Amino acid sequence: MKKSRFIKVVTTNSIQRTEIRSVKPTVISPARVAIYPKHHRTGTSYVSHFKVPPKPILNIENIDVAKEHSVLIVLHLFYADLAQEYLANLISLKKVFDFEIIVTIVTNSEAHLCGISSKYENSLGAKVLFVPNIGKDIIPKLIAIESQIKEGKSYDYVFLMHDKKSAQYIRENKTHWMDRWKYDLTRVLFDNTKRNYALHLLSSDVSIGSIGSADHLHYGPGWHDALSKKRYENELHLMKHQANLKLSLSLSHISPSWFIGGTMFWMRWDILSEFYFRHGFDMIFTLAKNDVGDVRDPSFTHYLERFFGQMVSMNNMKTVGL
Repeated sequence: MKKSRFIKVVTTNSIQRTEIRSVKPTVISPARVAIYPKHHRTGTSYVSHFKVPPKPILNIENIDVAKEHSVLIVLHLFYADLAQEYLANLISLKKVFDFEIIVTIVTNSEAHLCGISSKYENSLGAKVLFVPNIGKDIIPKLIAIESQIKEGKSYDYVFLMHDKKSAQYIRENKTHWMDRWKYDLTRVLFDNTKRNYALHLLSSDVSIGSIGSADHLHYGPGWHDALSKKRYENELHLMKHQANLKLSLSLSHISPSWFIGGTMFWMRWDILSEFYFRHGFDMIFTLAKNDVGDVRDPSFTHYLERFFGQMVSMNNMKTVGL
């Protein structure tokens, strides 16, 4: 039978079935590349056109998830004005979807934030961890994962998220763009159809290691023709962070990979736990020790955003955007 180039849900005689078919990767076109300013690179090799992994086409119909999944949600809270919104959304989710949750909060956070988390702690059955203000939202997530591994916990999948906000973007753009960014990144959890579809793909396709928003699917660290001069210079710094971690952990097969920008996505628990048992997180924590407070790109922490995608590819799996 000839293979189709998309993924869809088909209803026949009132019976719904999911057809998962191969998708031919697309290539960034020269026309799209041309709209970006180019920067002359001397003595470097780079990927001029890179292949985009398949992006499943989502049907509007809800997809029933046949298998029960054990899920951990890791939520890092920093902004008191966003905390209640996130926790309230998770309480609503709890009514239709079962999960465990760890909430991380920076040590000595303002009293209002601690009060909000205490209010919702019992309703969600949340485990609250107080963490140092190092590595923005990423190091707290790794601390939470480490705590569960040390307790002997295991899950099928983990969803990583945080209260997304950028005072810099709001000040410069004076728009609600950040609200849209936050919505795009979290709808693979809060949107019933997308969540069920993501879990369906993870359970039925062992080649998929991570799923997030297709609008925030990126490639790196590395460079290509579409990079501006500033972005190119940042990527060079990120490549240095990659080299440091590669040397420190003797990672011979680490390379640029696809990742979800914004660090909110589904991921197979085994990818994280197996990496921990093989390498631990101590060296990552050590390399991030200087990333205190509101560090800016290209810090080691910003490289870690890409490293999640690299962990997926090191397991010969792919990151997919919905």
